[in-house]
Amino acid sequence: MQSWAPAGDRGYTQDLAFTELVNSLSGGRLVIEPQPAGGLVPVKSEHEALMKGSIEIAHVGAGWLEPFYRAGPLFAQWVNGLTGTQLVLWYYQGEGIELANEMVAGSGECFVSPFTPYTAEVWVQSNREITSLADIKGLKMRVGVPVLVEIMGKMGVSAVVLSGAEVYDSVKRGVIDGFEYVTPAVNYSNAFHEVAPYVYLSPVRAPSDSQELWANEEAWNNLDPDLQQLVLACANSLVMPYFARGVVEDIEAIQKMKDYGCTVAPVPDEIDAELIKIAGPVYDEIAKEDPFYKKVLESQRAWKAACMEMGVQ
Repeated sequence: MQSWAPAGDRGYTQDLAFTELVNSLSGGRLVIEPQPAGGLVPVKSEHEALMKGSIEIAHVGAGWLEPFYRAGPLFAQWVNGLTGTQLVLWYYQGEGIELANEMVAGSGECFVSPFTPYTAEVWVQSNREITSLADIKGLKMRVGVPVLVEIMGKMGVSAVVLSGAEVYDSVKRGVIDGFEYVTPAVNYSNAFHEVAPYVYLSPVRAPSDSQELWANEEAWNNLDPDLQQLVLACANSLVMPYFARGVVEDIEAIQKMKDYGCTVAPVPDEIDAELIKIAGPVYDEIAKEDPFYKKVLESQRAWKAACMEMGVQ
């Protein structure tokens, strides 16, 4: 089993807990050996390795399926999409698991279970104050995926895709003014508050994030049905505790940022409104070109609307 997460990341701690639980409860009938990012195959090649049978199970995000399936990132996050809570519920009680398996059908890979859901990411962390829509015009901003380059560009942002490893030094050297990255806890653990003291929060740009358990289909089907159920039970038992702990760590990180002297504030409403206005049509255009993308997008939009009507955020 390979993880997307490096050793020491809380995502890998989840892998250790999962494999220990499976190995113990199976009585030795099933032994899963965890490896951190890059331990078995190169980072970001986990899905391809599962398809080929090079590895049998992986903890990796659907977003990394984008080279094969454009809808992949929708299963993790998209602008004004499902919140972390809504995403978990969509997997378990909506169409999430069914659509995930439909997406990879025939590839040699199969979806196993949700595994590490997250709350909303920091909207932007910057080395300068942002109080209005005008303030982000010309902002040199790191983003993680190409579609955000297009979306942010339409807002007047000078967006560029950079790896997470490049963020700290890029801000420090003035290559970028700000960045979107991950949750408050992850941003704090990377010491980004040292170079970007303005932290703006909102659940709109990235309302959620998620990585899941995926398996080589043949290896999964070769497991006895009771062992399949054991794997699912072990994985499912860890999902919500992980999610809840992430909320606690985000709360703690926000306070630590404030104590350090950072400004932590909501992103201005007019920025969110403009982002929603611009992003929707971009996703709609992709949906016109890709029927399965449209199917997932419509499923999630309907689920979000139902959740919001009931006050589930």
